[in-house]
Amino acid sequence: MKILIKSAIILILTALSLAALSSCGFPWSRERSSGKRIVNTEVEQQKIAKSILKAFDEQDQEALKSLFCEKSQAIPELDEQIQAAMDFYEGKMVSYDDSSIWTSDGQRREAGIITRVTTGGRIRYIETDAGKHYTIAFSNHLVNKDDPDKVGISKLRIMYGDILDKNRSGEEVVVGEFYY
Repeated sequence: MKILIKSAIILILTALSLAALSSCGFPWSRERSSGKRIVNTEVEQQKIAKSILKAFDEQDQEALKSLFCEKSQAIPELDEQIQAAMDFYEGKMVSYDDSSIWTSDGQRREAGIITRVTTGGRIRYIETDAGKHYTIAFSNHLVNKDDPDKVGISKLRIMYGDILDKNRSGEEVVVGEFYY
């Protein structure tokens, strides 16, 4: 009888655990659901980071601008800010630490559906053939049901050196504005 009760308890706990994990995701999972869409923030941030680096390497202002949200694209100074960032970046990227593409995210749910995913990313240890070292940090929305004009990058910072280096020069160029 005791074996039957233990087996039943184990079976019930296993079933409850599986149900909980499959409905909510693992706590360390980076996937976010928005209606029928799944957003893997790490994968999305990697794509955005590679697009940013490509735009800087090719000095393609329009490609960089296209990554910004519509709200940021409406900023009158955005083109000048992008030009300043392009002027600040010297050479072509020869290496960066793709494992350093740090991401953080926040989300809002309504009735169990994710309606907003905000993220921040950082590309560290960028080295160019001009012997320069940079960090690029950016803030963006991957999902925003309430304000779709905020989907995309809202703010980007490019700076000399590593963002965590207390001895870095502090020189940087900021493009866009942060929107929460």
